[in-house]
Amino acid sequence: MNILLVEDDPRISSVVYEALSEEGHHVDALSDGRDVEEHLLAMPYNLAVLDLMVPGRDGFDILKGVRSARSSVPILVLSARDSMADVVRALDLGADDYVTKPFHLDMLLARVRSVSRRGPVSEPAMLSVSGLVLDPSRREVERDGTAISLTRHEFALLELLMRRANKVVSRRQLIEAGWGLAAEPTQNTLEFHIHSLRSKIDRRGEQSLIRTVRAMGYRFGD
Repeated sequence: MNILLVEDDPRISSVVYEALSEEGHHVDALSDGRDVEEHLLAMPYNLAVLDLMVPGRDGFDILKGVRSARSSVPILVLSARDSMADVVRALDLGADDYVTKPFHLDMLLARVRSVSRRGPVSEPAMLSVSGLVLDPSRREVERDGTAISLTRHEFALLELLMRRANKVVSRRQLIEAGWGLAAEPTQNTLEFHIHSLRSKIDRRGEQSLIRTVRAMGYRFGD
């Protein structure tokens, strides 16, 4: 599975990250809550492991935001808040499971396996803007009925831009989508891939679907 791990304690994050990776999962790790909702809504995660007390944004608020956006991604709460009131509140806000700290690693992994047995998250709907159609499940793109061949990085960038159509997407967010949270490609690398994308998806003589927003990032839309 693709798993987003949200934990600000570096020791716990490292242990859980390694254990999940050894189980064969792809894991992205965040230590701050401010970008969690955006990641879960924009990227195809199968599970989130969420600490409620990460800095930047309260975990309960993250749960509320994700479910209000009608995302069905399973969320397993991993928290030192062990009162019944906290557990009930998290479950009422849409958490799928709740594990309290301190915890046994084998038990946490068993809970993760339990989520995986429920089956994959429903396939995301196709995205369509100005005759450009992106199918996330088949990883196919076409415009006006003509197939467009994209690299893995180009597809990831385009998917994020289309999911956030008419909103500004920062360069940092695009880099994370295309290369991963720990990647450090240069701005020139991102600009090269945006230029390549434009050359493949735009109609000749028309304004590009990918607009540069000075000092901020890019915006997708006609």
